[in-house]
Amino acid sequence: LRAVPRAMLMRSGFEAVAALIDELGVLMPDTFFFDGPPEPAATADFWNQRLESLPAGVSEVLVHAGYDDPELRACCPKWEQRVADHRFFTSAATQRRLRELDITLVGYRA
Repeated sequence: LRAVPRAMLMRSGFEAVAALIDELGVLMPDTFFFDGPPEPAATADFWNQRLESLPAGVSEVLVHAGYDDPELRACCPKWEQRVADHRFFTSAATQRRLRELDITLVGYRA
């Protein structure tokens, strides 16, 4: 199980939920980002700025990356942004930048 950051729960009036999450030992990131670039052309600048300004601790960054294929184009009006995000995060330059910034990637798989 995972949850949004404690501060987000508290601001939303979910103190009881936060207490239960603590009791159950559910992990929560310190920071949660769920925004994204305003358009595909702004992808690299947006994400590089976001990565360079991550606070210390565990940050969760929600990215809707996708492969450029007929299914994505048919089901997603913003398919171009998803493809741009995928290209950015899988590029050698981004992987190099993550190492330079000492950002450790983690996932949900055990």
